[in-house]
Amino acid sequence: MERDAVAARTACFDLRLRSNKVLVLRNDEITVRTDADISLKGPLNAGSANRDSFCDAGPVFQGRGYPAGGATRPPEAAGAIRTTPMIISFPDPPLRDWKFDIAIKTRENDSFLIRGNLAKGAAALDLRLGGTGLNPFLSGNVQIESFRALLPASTLEVRRGYVTFSPEEPFQPQIDIQAESRIRKTTITANISGSATAPHMELESEPRFRRRRFSRSSRPERQPGNSAAMPAPSPQGLQF
Repeated sequence: MERDAVAARTACFDLRLRSNKVLVLRNDEITVRTDADISLKGPLNAGSANRDSFCDAGPVFQGRGYPAGGATRPPEAAGAIRTTPMIISFPDPPLRDWKFDIAIKTRENDSFLIRGNLAKGAAALDLRLGGTGLNPFLSGNVQIESFRALLPASTLEVRRGYVTFSPEEPFQPQIDIQAESRIRKTTITANISGSATAPHMELESEPRFRRRRFSRSSRPERQPGNSAAMPAPSPQGLQF
């Protein structure tokens, strides 16, 4: 038996796997289907996976309406917001020493769609999964081509949006988003940048008000009179 186990670990294989609109993720929030063309080669304990994976079907967000009386998110949704970097690693065989070089992208004119009762949009993916099973990483970017969300008192529209991944900070993307909302006669522009788990936000308005810079670590400052400065938005408030 031991000899057979050793033979299985050292046996080499050469496979090519193709799929068409395979369901890779489904839950109450999102459905994702992909087309894939993956090549698997080498021994079981130190193989390689490469070629392409196209996310052309896009996710479908079921979405939830705003609760009566305001836009506060349900407690269970608020608790699900990630505030620490994601860590992905396979420290044990057989995946530990595998090598990955897989493109994760969308086809031209076939964007990754976002559809829900509160938001609609599209994004273009140009990512690469690389590294080893022990230390995998994502590199490349996601461009938000369009995004419009209904807020309780206005509509939020993304004018520019990029999410960038780098091998130096695996699965800790940097964001660069400019969004605009109009409330009555006031146009508010939000510029959001930094890491996805600790973003910074600058607000501007037309007519203008004094510019402020917010981050999750900021604390409210008291102003003269009875008013208080706006506290830094919570992670929930920065989800677009």
